[in-house]
This record gives sequence, structure tokens and C-alpha cells, in this order.
Amino acid sequence: MRHPHMPCTISVVASKGGVGKSLITACLAAHAAKRGFKVGIHDLDAQHSATIWHRARGSPSNPALLPELGKPGRGGPDVTLIDTPPSNLRVIKRAIDACDVAIIPVRAGFFDIAAVTDVIEMCKDAGRFFLLVLNAVEPRRRQLVSESMAALNKLGPTFDRPLEERAVYVTTLHHGKTGPEATPADDNKRSSSALRLDAEGAAEEIAALWDAALVVLKHARKSQ
Repeated sequence: MRHPHMPCTISVVASKGGVGKSLITACLAAHAAKRGFKVGIHDLDAQHSATIWHRARGSPSNPALLPELGKPGRGGPDVTLIDTPPSNLRVIKRAIDACDVAIIPVRAGFFDIAAVTDVIEMCKDAGRFFLLVLNAVEPRRRQLVSESMAALNKLGPTFDRPLEERAVYVTTLHHGKTGPEATPADDNKRSSSALRLDAEGAAEEIAALWDAALVVLKHARKSQ
């Protein structure tokens, strides 16, 4: 499958740890590959979370693990995803400079939202389009989610569907899978119906995030 705005590079960046960068990278990589795109992953995180996931997946050729960071060219991936470390602003800047679109995951809470401002400024300085994503929310904490979304919308473009805290996102990783790909074998402590509903919810979220990223990519291309 070809897309008018590809090849493209999407960096998943945040200066705060534990916000779900590697998880989102894995989910988007698997989703894009399933949609028929040729996908590559650059793992710039010293913890090598994306690399570990890729090996657990069986080291497939799509998505592929890419050895060096560079601009996509003829014969390369349609979609290159860059996973990044927290705190290391030099590496984060490198990933932002290399991308067309930056996805910035953030968890709900005052300190977490305050921590995204430096990365937002880096994106603006580099002239890169970005999308803020509220991640790992608990739906029952409606006021916190609502306040967090309002705060993010003041900072910049924000994905309008927070990603929920779902067990399938975690239980599938060590099998080299993602939440939308969950099967009963990934979690034998839950009923198959509960797991299926959780996986379907994850699939809807990731598909919507992918579509939102493509919209941002379209705007980025038009601005060039």
C-alpha cells in the first residue's frame, strides 16, 4: 500500500519516563504493518525496550528493526518509527530533527503535563508538527481526564481520544505482540470475553491514533 505522504518518519518523544513511548511505538509499528505499510523501527532508548519487543516478536522483517538513523529513501520503509529515551534531551532533539511528525505521550497529572513543555518547544524550534497523546488513563477518573485534556489542548494539538490503561497492552509485550493482538494465551487469568473486549478497545484506540497521526502528517507535508 502506498500513501501520498510517505515515506515518513514519526518520532515518539517525551522527556519524562514511564509515559508509554515504547508501547506506543510498538503498537503503531504493528498496526501500520498490518495495514500493509513497510515499517522500520529505530530504537534510540538505552533500555532498548523496542528492541527487546522486536526480538520477542521473532525479529520480523515487517516491522523491521533498523540499525542506523537516517532519512528514509527509495526502497526503505514507508513508515519509520523512532523510540526515544527520557531525560536525554540531546537524543530527543536528534529524533525530533529526523522526523516529520512527533507523537508526545503524557500521563494525566500536573507534573506530567508540566514536563511536556520542553519537548513541545523543541518541536516548535525545529519546525516539526506534533501531537500530544494522553496515555494510560483510568476512565473512572473522569474529572482528572477532563482537566488533563483541557490542559493539553492549551499546549498544542492533542489526540481527542485518550488511550486507556488496559491490561492487554502489558500482558502481550513479552510475547512480542501488542494490545490489539491479544489472545487468551496472553492472559489465562481473565475470561476470553473480557480479554476480547479489552483487545477490541485497544485496537480501536490505536487505529484512531494512527489515523490522527496521518492527518498531522498531511498538514506537515502541506506546510513544506
